[in-house]
Amino acid sequence: MRYGKSIRIHLKDGTISGIRHSEVMNRSAQAVACPRGAMADLGDFYEELPGESHTGIYFLFGEEDGRSKAYIGESEDTSNRILRQAKDKEWWTEAVILTSKDQILTKAHALYLERKCYDIAANIDRFILDQDTPSGASLAPADSEPMDEFAEDIRLLLGAFGYRILEPKRKVTKDESSDNPLKQIYRFSPRGAEARGELTDEGFVVHEGSTAVIQEQDSLREVYRSRRNELVEEGSLQKEDKLLEFQNDIVFNSPSFAANIIAGSPQNGREVWCTERGKPLGKLQDEFEEKITRRNPSEGT
Repeated sequence: MRYGKSIRIHLKDGTISGIRHSEVMNRSAQAVACPRGAMADLGDFYEELPGESHTGIYFLFGEEDGRSKAYIGESEDTSNRILRQAKDKEWWTEAVILTSKDQILTKAHALYLERKCYDIAANIDRFILDQDTPSGASLAPADSEPMDEFAEDIRLLLGAFGYRILEPKRKVTKDESSDNPLKQIYRFSPRGAEARGELTDEGFVVHEGSTAVIQEQDSLREVYRSRRNELVEEGSLQKEDKLLEFQNDIVFNSPSFAANIIAGSPQNGREVWCTERGKPLGKLQDEFEEKITRRNPSEGT
C-alpha cells in the first residue's frame, strides 16, 4: 500500500525563482535549489540548514541545443563544489543539492547515491547526462537499503522543484489494479507497425520496443513530421527491417500526437488506440466521464 507524503518548501526571499529549501516531512533528506545567479548567497544559506555536514550529491540542470541537460555529482563539501562547477560548465542554470538533516551520509553513501541516481536517470532518459558513468561504491545491505530509500526521497524532492529526471515514464504494470479504467495498456497497429502505450499524468507514453511506419504520407502535418525527424536524429527511433523502433519510452502530449508519429499519417488517437480487448480509448474516456458526471451531477451544469 502506498502512503501519501508531505513535502515542505521554504522560499528564502519569498520568490519561486530564488533559493529554495525543501524536505520530506519526517524523513532525513533535504534539498536546496539554487539558481546560478544566486551562488554568492548559497554559502550563508547553507549555514542555516539542519545538520553541519555538507556531504551529499548534487544535480546541475540546464539546456543545450534545445535538449534538457543534467550533471550528477557527489562531494563532502557540496556547496563549495557547486561554486567550482560554475567555472567548469557553462550550460547549467540551476543546481539542486541533496544532503541529510541527520548527518547520516558518508563519502561512500554519496558515491553510492551518485551512481544509483545516474543509472536511474540514464535508463529513464529524460535528460542528456553530461558526464561519464560514475564509479559508485559497494555497500553492505545494512547501508545500501537505507540509501535506496534515500534515493526515493531524492526523486520526490527533485520532482517538487520541477525536475522529473528520476521519475519513471511508465505507470501501469500488469499486476497493478486501479479504480481508473483508463489506466491500462493500449495498442495501435498501423500498416504492419505494432505499438503499445499508456496514459500517465504527463501525457501518453509509447513503450520502448514499439514500432512505427517508416514512410510518411504527404497529409502528415509539419509538426508531426518535425518531431519524427527529431526522434530519428537523437536515436530514439531507429530503423529495424522495414519499420522504425522506439529505443526508449517516449512521452507525447496526447494519444493523437503519438498516433500521428507512429503511423506517419493523420490519426485520431481516441479512435485508434484500443485496449487488449479492442475497446477504443475514446469510448472508455466517454464512459468514464459519464460515470463521473452521474456521481457529481452539479459539475456538469
